[in-house]
Order: sequence, then C-alpha cells, then structure tokens
Amino acid sequence: MTKYTQLVHSLETGIASVKISQPVTSITLKFCQQTRSHGARHFWRKNMSQLQYMNPQVRFNVELSKEKIKPLLEIQAPSGLKTLDITGLNSSDIVKKLLSSL
Repeated sequence: MTKYTQLVHSLETGIASVKISQPVTSITLKFCQQTRSHGARHFWRKNMSQLQYMNPQVRFNVELSKEKIKPLLEIQAPSGLKTLDITGLNSSDIVKKLLSSL
C-alpha cells in the first residue's frame, strides 16, 4: 500500500468519517493551548481532517486563544449558531456530541 493510499484510507475510515446531512456552513473549534484541553487538541489533529475530507462543502476553522477559555465547538447553520461545550470530553466523545447535535 502506498503512502497516498494509506492517507486516503485513514481519512475514509474512523469515527469522524461521516457525511454531515444537515445544512451546515461552518464548524469552528475554539480552545486555549495552555490549558488541559487534551480532547480538543486530539480532535483537531485526528478527527477534524476526517470531517473535512468527507464534507468539503463545510468550512472548518480553528481559533487558538491565548486567554484561558472553555473548549467550544461552534456550528453555523442557516437556522443559526449552535455552541457546544466540549470541556472534559475526549476526541471520540466530541465527534459523537457534534453529530448528535446536528
């Protein structure tokens, strides 16, 4: 298996490799790197790329704050803005919470 094939396979498999069926325009991850936001960091590094690959129509943003803030996911849809508090969640729980809120 080539490196390219392995990369595509890793993007197409996993917990975050799902198509978002609801009309979502953007998803923004906000967290502070200086706090204990392990789940948010892992979600950013591993799961967000899978979501981006499977949903090219959705704009994904990451905002790193220098101030201590709670880790949040903001979902922008035509119906309005939803904010999800992801404090204390691991990356797979963040994906489940995101998908269940849509």
